Amino acid sequence: MKKSIVAVSMLAALVVPTAGTAAAAPTGSSDVVSTGSSDALVTGSSELGSSNAGSSTGSLGSTGFGAPRTLNDCRKVGLVGASLSAGGGSLERLKANLRTTGKPFLYSAASGRSVTQAGKNTTGYHGNALHVIRWMRGQGVNCYIVQIGTNDAAATKGDAAQLSSRIEQVMSAVGSRSRVDWITPRTIVQSSSPRYMNHAYLDRYMAVMRQQLTAADVRYANLDVNHWDRAFTFYPGFWARDGVHLRLGRTVFADYVVRSLYIAGTR
Repeated sequence: MKKSIVAVSMLAALVVPTAGTAAAAPTGSSDVVSTGSSDALVTGSSELGSSNAGSSTGSLGSTGFGAPRTLNDCRKVGLVGASLSAGGGSLERLKANLRTTGKPFLYSAASGRSVTQAGKNTTGYHGNALHVIRWMRGQGVNCYIVQIGTNDAAATKGDAAQLSSRIEQVMSAVGSRSRVDWITPRTIVQSSSPRYMNHAYLDRYMAVMRQQLTAADVRYANLDVNHWDRAFTFYPGFWARDGVHLRLGRTVFADYVVRSLYIAGTR
């Protein structure tokens, strides 16, 4: 059964939880945060809705597929990211926003990370996306934000078969009883773009990854695809000079990603 489509509006406000929420605890190789509240809600946005954020549906989740469907069903959240999650500006904002959820979380991001490559300048657990997911699963994570795919699309030059295989590897590593919220990759690099942009990251390669994620969404009941590519991000200064990374858009991205945890369904 195809999951329902949920419209996402941009720039909704995140409400910081009350003083009862505990701060991050340093844990060495991982970034683990434990908080006091298990039912913290974000308000002020039409896309959250009381039906998604305000009820707990037990271990089966609200759709009965066996995986969590909303934030309240998450025991622990894991963010597995590449450079958009590792860069200055978005990293600390992402962590701060995750703390507002009231859920414990693990955070691992690395520049250049893909499903098969570990990347560099890692924050949190080291390794490629599969290594990180397997480690997080062993730590009790059952809700994953996957910000992976930009480097996979570039490395394969948009090869559909290879990208489909990489998505399947991630979903297998996660397991059927955990939720995956996958952020689609996008760039503004076109074949006609100026030479100072990074042409290894053409958006037509990203488009193939997006297509494969959309196809995978039909196959996997526990996969929600968050179409970051549909967000309006074309105002001046949003993107970095290379057309791949973000400048003014870093905080927008960080807010967008964490809000997606509250929404059941692909959007």
